[in-house]
Amino acid sequence: AAAVQAGIPFGVKFAHLHGGETTLGAIDNVYRHQITLASRLHFPATSHFANRIADLLGNEDNIFTVGSLSIDELNEMPISSEEEFRSKYDIKEDFALLTFHPETVSPKENTQHADFVFEALHEISQKILLVITMPNADTFGTVYRSALLKLKSKAESRVVLVENFGKLNYFAAMRYSKLLIGNTSSGIIEAASFGKYVINVGDRQKGRAQSGNVFDIPFSTKKLTDVLEEVLTLGDYTGENIYHIPGTVELIIDNLKKLRK
Repeated sequence: AAAVQAGIPFGVKFAHLHGGETTLGAIDNVYRHQITLASRLHFPATSHFANRIADLLGNEDNIFTVGSLSIDELNEMPISSEEEFRSKYDIKEDFALLTFHPETVSPKENTQHADFVFEALHEISQKILLVITMPNADTFGTVYRSALLKLKSKAESRVVLVENFGKLNYFAAMRYSKLLIGNTSSGIIEAASFGKYVINVGDRQKGRAQSGNVFDIPFSTKKLTDVLEEVLTLGDYTGENIYHIPGTVELIIDNLKKLRK
């Protein structure tokens, strides 16, 4: 957002990807809409978000629905084999992939949420191995980090903590997991393309359009354990991913070329 604001007085033209999305539990919402208002071209991931951009701008000019770049050409990505992945991270059984980030709109509640992370995850770790990526650097991220380190110390054999998978290893983790749990956008945007169900916790992703693979729950240990039991009986998700449109890169390039003529 700062780069966009700096470029406005100089007439810099901006193209915005993933505009129109709403994440009521993250302050990204504010920055995202600022960028939308300052941009000349818009490449939203779904028609739902395209309509929201049109509402914000008061017109439908230069809005092109293209899908999500993160899953474009997914089948061509050099994702490691399951044997290689499990060997690298010493994972010998079925696992759930977890990521929890702070809710930056209501930062004071994050201490309570971190308590949930410890208590609820300690309970479900007895049912399934937990492979957990560490939280980002958002405000109050440290309270989640502390909760996860405490969890690891209490249930060492049932928890695998990974500081940062990187994109390809994270996609491998999604592919070989049984399900996703947490509040990260990857559960909303990418997981359906891997055939995974997602337990989406809290409000960080609230307002973002979802495919049929997402179960929304509050920060509640009972809700988590109940929904986990249900999801573990479902097998793979076989429905559509609303964020996937084939040829996203080509759609963006083609529309940029047309506008240059």
